Amino acid sequence: MTSIGVVSPSKKKSKLKVETNADIEQENPHFNREIELTDPYEDEDFKIYFDKRSLIEYLNFLEEDNLFKIHLVDEDAMQLKNMKLESIQKYKPTEEAIEEVTTSLAILEKSRDLILEKYKYLSSYIQYTGESSV
Repeated sequence: MTSIGVVSPSKKKSKLKVETNADIEQENPHFNREIELTDPYEDEDFKIYFDKRSLIEYLNFLEEDNLFKIHLVDEDAMQLKNMKLESIQKYKPTEEAIEEVTTSLAILEKSRDLILEKYKYLSSYIQYTGESSV
């Protein structure tokens, strides 16, 4: 069986110490590199035993923790709502100005098209009649 090496820095910065499974086993006697996968399943593995007092304390802790988290979420929702309102108020005048410029641009383009049409008509009329009124 090959041993897996773990590299960890030693006290000296220039050298690295390589730890093998044997080193790890010496440091931690509960280390077990082999896992038995054939253990039978037992329902008792999932039973948790509480006395009434510790269960009530734990449930109270969970309730307080959940209330705290709910409070944080509510605060975040309120901040988000305030930020949206601020952004609407801040950018509304700019959006109105953009809309006004867009409308003015459309009017100017229509006016230009009408003037070009008039110019084409007059130039074709002048060419047809051969007159120039200069």
